Amino acid sequence: MSFVKWQAKWIVSFLLVYLILTVLSGCGAVPEKKLDKESKLKETNAVSVNRLQYEKLSPEAKRNFDQAIVDIQKGNNSTAENRLKKLMKENPDFLSAPVNLGILYYKTGRIPAAEGILKGVVKADAKNIVAYNYLGILYRQEGKFQEAESAYKKAILIDPGYANAYLNLGILYDLYLQNFPAALENYKHFQALVSKDKGEEDKEVKKWIFDLKSRMK
Repeated sequence: MSFVKWQAKWIVSFLLVYLILTVLSGCGAVPEKKLDKESKLKETNAVSVNRLQYEKLSPEAKRNFDQAIVDIQKGNNSTAENRLKKLMKENPDFLSAPVNLGILYYKTGRIPAAEGILKGVVKADAKNIVAYNYLGILYRQEGKFQEAESAYKKAILIDPGYANAYLNLGILYDLYLQNFPAALENYKHFQALVSKDKGEEDKEVKKWIFDLKSRMK
C-alpha cells in the first residue's frame, strides 16, 4: 500500500471514530439533564398527610399510619401497603391513606394501580391537590402529556400556593412539550413560592432557568 493510500485510510478511520464519539457524547447530554429533572420531580413529591383528617383518627389508627410512612421510607413496601389498606378499610374518610398507597404504587412501578387509586381519591375529594399532582406525574410517565398538563393545572387552580405543581408543570413544558416560555413561567412561580417559604431560591432550579433562558435566545 502506498503512503498516500495509507494516509487517506488513516484519516477516514480517524474521522469515523471522531464522529461516533461525538454522537455518543451528544446522546448522553440530553438524557442526563432529563434524569436530573426527573429525580428532582421525585424528590419534591414526598409522602402526604391531611392534618385535619389525621387528628380525627383514633390513637391506634394514627400509630398505624405513622408506621406505614416509616415503612415506606425504609423500603418495607409490602408492610406499608398492608397498613394503608387496613386504614382505608377502617377509616374510609381518611384520604391520606389511599393517596400514599397511590404514591407507593407509583414508586414501585405499579402505574395502573396507582392511577386507579388516585382517580378514586379525586372523585371522593375534588380538591385533593396531592392526588392531582401525582396523577399528573403518572400521566406524564404514560405519555399522556395533555392529561398531565390538565392535572397539574387543576392542582394549581385549587391551591395557587402549591409549589410542587408549578415545578412539575414546568418540567412537563420544558422536557416534553418544548413550550419553553411556559416552562420558564412555571419555574419562576416555583422559585417565588420556595423563596417565600424557605427564604431562598432553589439552587438547582435556578440553574435550569439560566439554561432555559440561554436556549430561548
